[in-house]
Amino acid sequence: MMKQTHVILLLLFISNWAISQNYMGSWKGETMVADSTIVVKFNVMLQEDSTVKAMMLNPVFDKFTGVNYCCDTLHLISEKFGYEYKAVPTLDLNKLTGQFKMGTTVFPLDVSRGDPIFRPQTPQKPYPYLSEEVVIENKTDSVTLSATLTIPHSQGTVPAVILISGSSPATRDTESFHHKSFLVLADYLTRKGIAVLRYDSRGVGKSTGNFYSSTPLNFAQDIEAGIKFLGSRKKINKNQIGLIGHSAGGVVASITASQNPEVAFIVLLASPGINLKDDFILQKELLYQNGDTSHEEYLLNKNFQETAYRLIENNIDTASAKDSLQQFKKQYLERWNEDGWNHFLPPEYFFIKMVRDYLSAYNRFNWRCNPADYLEKVTCPVLSLNGSKDIQVPSEINQQAIEKALIKAGNQHFEIEEMEGLNHQFQECITCSFMESADLEQTFSPKALSKISAWISSVIQK
Repeated sequence: MMKQTHVILLLLFISNWAISQNYMGSWKGETMVADSTIVVKFNVMLQEDSTVKAMMLNPVFDKFTGVNYCCDTLHLISEKFGYEYKAVPTLDLNKLTGQFKMGTTVFPLDVSRGDPIFRPQTPQKPYPYLSEEVVIENKTDSVTLSATLTIPHSQGTVPAVILISGSSPATRDTESFHHKSFLVLADYLTRKGIAVLRYDSRGVGKSTGNFYSSTPLNFAQDIEAGIKFLGSRKKINKNQIGLIGHSAGGVVASITASQNPEVAFIVLLASPGINLKDDFILQKELLYQNGDTSHEEYLLNKNFQETAYRLIENNIDTASAKDSLQQFKKQYLERWNEDGWNHFLPPEYFFIKMVRDYLSAYNRFNWRCNPADYLEKVTCPVLSLNGSKDIQVPSEINQQAIEKALIKAGNQHFEIEEMEGLNHQFQECITCSFMESADLEQTFSPKALSKISAWISSVIQK
């Protein structure tokens, strides 16, 4: 009886896997919304753990929270924006015929299969090193972080780094457009003899806590817990533990290094050096200029941002701030009802996210944060890299600010480099827009990987 049950389960698994293959890849179609033609693009990919993930690329960037496929029907769900898509494949499996539902509104949406999705740098098992699932305990905040520690198979102790992701909750692999940049980076460094600890952000996966109710100061405590954990491992050289922070993760690395003399070095990848509020404003302008946001979305973000900043700067409490933003929302919706709203999602959906994000403890801290305040206290070796084509943390203005702060700190061991032709994710790009990352096969530039590894090796050998 048990053998028969195993056979049935195996057949169900094989059948489910076969059905899922019908939907793998990129998809593109058009539909009409309010007399406007909207282009819809999304990807569906099989993960290493055999789960299936899907991501909306256009007209909004969104990770589907539900991906179901049964009886030849694909069902994608977005809890964030409250829409869903149901479709069935044609006999040749090159098209999906379905309906898109947003609230009570339903309209037809047929999509065609696009180019295959390749991510050739994503490492495949078995790895030539030890990969161990671990738990990091931040007892100060009563938070536990689910993590992976990769350790080289080598004699003696080895140096180690902790990877710190950016300004939104992320998995330990830091997935974006099916690229797993931290997995690629961890794999490369571990093969070069450096142990790597990477973790799921607070509230992601099995990690506890809440990302948006925390601040970078709390995240620095998470890193402190990670340093203590690594220091307890016999294979790790406790005097050679460093940090690598990408984007806003670089601010967390700087905070930690400014407070903890045990940090042996830090690597800042596309890390802001100017006041974060100024960087966010500049980022919105550059994304619009590069065609990553519509005119309507840009204006909505800009005006909403300015209103939220005034409330935060005046120390308005959250409840009162929400009331003020609701009034702003009412006025804005009245305006767009008169002028027309040419976007796939109605403006109400943007307000849901923006009210949550702008008034969170995390962003309240960031609006007032100047990374230089921490960099001016960092005396350990620092490598700061940025791509010349970065439109999210523009290289020149931020690198100049980082250099100025490190000089003020009296830091004698820092290196700053702008890497030609790389975007915010350290990919070699063409248009270098935010959305182009979805079309790029490269996850992490080999020249950037080589630079990081070589610099760390040079630091630990001194």
